[in-house]
Amino acid sequence: MMAVWWGLMAAVACVVVGLSASGTILPEHTVGWIVFILITGTIGALLVNRRQSEVDYRQVARDIEEKHPELHATLLTAVEQKPDPKTGKFHFLQERVINKAADAFVETGFAKTVPTKELTVLRSCSWVFLMIFCIVLSQVDQPTPSGVSATQAKEEEKPVGDKLARLDKVDPGDAEVERGSPLAVLAHFSEGFPGKATLVVTPQDGEVRRLTLVKNLEDPIYGATLPSVDGPFTYQVEYDGQRSEVFLVNVFEYPELERADATLTYPAYTGIPERTVEDTRRLSVVEGTPPRLRVPSQ
Repeated sequence: MMAVWWGLMAAVACVVVGLSASGTILPEHTVGWIVFILITGTIGALLVNRRQSEVDYRQVARDIEEKHPELHATLLTAVEQKPDPKTGKFHFLQERVINKAADAFVETGFAKTVPTKELTVLRSCSWVFLMIFCIVLSQVDQPTPSGVSATQAKEEEKPVGDKLARLDKVDPGDAEVERGSPLAVLAHFSEGFPGKATLVVTPQDGEVRRLTLVKNLEDPIYGATLPSVDGPFTYQVEYDGQRSEVFLVNVFEYPELERADATLTYPAYTGIPERTVEDTRRLSVVEGTPPRLRVPSQ
């Protein structure tokens, strides 16, 4: 996690340094925001790792069986076995399943495949990436607010060229997106380029946000991306003292299966009493056992 995250942030720092070296004027506090994102992501990764400290043996069994398909769900079936609550012992069929999993442990040696060398390399890479991030980001040359004159600021807001820009289309216009998904907004201009284009986002419950639309290469298309849509909002594009119409974005959510219980009635010849497996999504049973699934409703 740290190797991927710090490596990504080191790449971002290199991109920012490249933009700064090419003469691109970076927004104020760019370095501060990048450092803040690095620290926030690092803390988030540590919290996720702490929450996942408990071992989910079913998931471990699934992961092992993906790399060892020859097990044929033997390990997962063994993990799901529970002794009789009265005697505290396993019956004949359960003991066979467990013994089969123990034999597979000896044959495949899946417990000896922990990649210790790879983990050491990843730890070393993560610290190298962090050092690269700090060294590279320290080379960014950001203009201070006092270094930009009022004349330069006014010139940046003037339309580029002799013609005034005309807004032809805004994508996606009115839309409906899944909650938590990103949304890209593109403003298509013609007859010139605007000096500055701004996306004004107005949530139903929240403060108004203003995002600068960035020109895409040499095309008269300006765009910005909202990383995560958490609720309905309206938006419009402002440019050269003009405004587009107001567009509406609604959100929706797909239903999710949170819990499913299964009641298993084994054939009479097995001598196994009926049992209920709670909160499961995968079952391995004796042939001829009809499962009854129950999905609790909210």
